[in-house]
Amino acid sequence: MSEANIKPLNAKGLQSPAAAFATFCKEERERRESSGESFDERRFDEAMELALKKLKVLEGEDLQ
Repeated sequence: MSEANIKPLNAKGLQSPAAAFATFCKEERERRESSGESFDERRFDEAMELALKKLKVLEGEDLQ
């Protein structure tokens, strides 16, 4: 692929890392719940919240 064919990303269509991770977690939760396998919802939620807090801090967002 030549450089002439590469288009720059449109920033309006991009999500913040925290928003993208939250979307991923929602989809992953649904997948795990419907898999029929053992799933510890409390641990999943705790891990998700911890990761989201850290991402928001890195993004410079106010957590209050």
